[in-house]
Amino acid sequence: MRKISAPYIFPVSQPVVENGIIYLDDEGVIQGIERNNFSHGSDVEYFDGIITPGFINAHCHLELSGMSGQIEEGRHLHHFIDRLMILRRNQRDAAVNAIEHADRMMAANGIVAVADIANTSDAIAVKNRSNIFYHTFFEIMGTDDSKAADLFSHAIEEVSSYSNISVTVHAPYSCSKALITIVSQYCDKQGFPLSIHNQESDGENALFINGSGPIADMLKKLNTRPGVWIPSGQSSLLTVLPLLPAQSVTLLVHNTFSSPADVINVIQSAKNVCWVLAPNANLYIEKCLPDVYLLDEMKQPIALGTDSMGSNKTLSILEEMKTLQHYFKCLSLSRLIKWATLNGARALNMDKWLGSIDPGKAPGLNLIINADLQHLMLTSGSAVKVLVPARKIKI
Repeated sequence: MRKISAPYIFPVSQPVVENGIIYLDDEGVIQGIERNNFSHGSDVEYFDGIITPGFINAHCHLELSGMSGQIEEGRHLHHFIDRLMILRRNQRDAAVNAIEHADRMMAANGIVAVADIANTSDAIAVKNRSNIFYHTFFEIMGTDDSKAADLFSHAIEEVSSYSNISVTVHAPYSCSKALITIVSQYCDKQGFPLSIHNQESDGENALFINGSGPIADMLKKLNTRPGVWIPSGQSSLLTVLPLLPAQSVTLLVHNTFSSPADVINVIQSAKNVCWVLAPNANLYIEKCLPDVYLLDEMKQPIALGTDSMGSNKTLSILEEMKTLQHYFKCLSLSRLIKWATLNGARALNMDKWLGSIDPGKAPGLNLIINADLQHLMLTSGSAVKVLVPARKIKI
């Protein structure tokens, strides 16, 4: 039995505990939390800082780990995609070492589970060896309704020999309505979450509202079948919202240009949605951030992701939290930690053993050091240390 204590413990599922003790067995399974115990015995491991559950990275592209610093910042999504396609063609063989480094980086940064987007099997071997729990979203795209069934069938064949993997779609502008519908029905039937890039640029909305803008120009340049971009007169999200899973969780990723009307319609649709924010990637690509206060005020579930090394300088959920605190100063640390832990675990169906410090769970324990303990805020020098690794336990 281990006893671990700190000035502040954030169980996430319950209020913050001051000067408490976490009891856990030798396998890292939580046995309980004792509150307000000021008489720490010699058998108590005391750490100066804030203890949290292990972090959940709800959106990552491990395959793109070799692209660090190779795509110019602030050139917008259409330029990012153009450069990405060129780099992927030229650098695939050199990616394995970068993928391994990125996996180790995330583990060192206290990340215990990752929703990883994959277009190939390049990162599978690394993920299978990793101590991180991965759910791989095998991402497909195609704008021709007539080819949707074949695309999906091929994807199912691709993932059939792997575990902890499911098929998902890329984005509204790159997928036909038929393809989104087929994949959504599959997710509902199998109980898998669906992940989709959403409103990452204003050009995405312009494409669906009136058929104009840089995303429309990019698709024309690629000779993409135009059926998917016949203007609907609505935002991209409102156009595809009826097609998304009826029961399974939909991870809406980025949401940089989601409007109040978009959020209201999602609420009214009763869809099971989690809004995934990757603020450092948004600043890198678009130099713009989602309306986080809007989502928070409307009590929407929010999770955090890092995106890729092609659009970020590190893979750290703590750094994403720092960015949100800097730009949205009214956000409490309790709220940020919940977004970094439990909400992501719930979206990925991992909350039975991850996401909160509760008896019977083995979520891993992180220590945030160099925080402002007087005001319970992160500082520019805040960092994370892994105290206890996460463990998958039998439910």
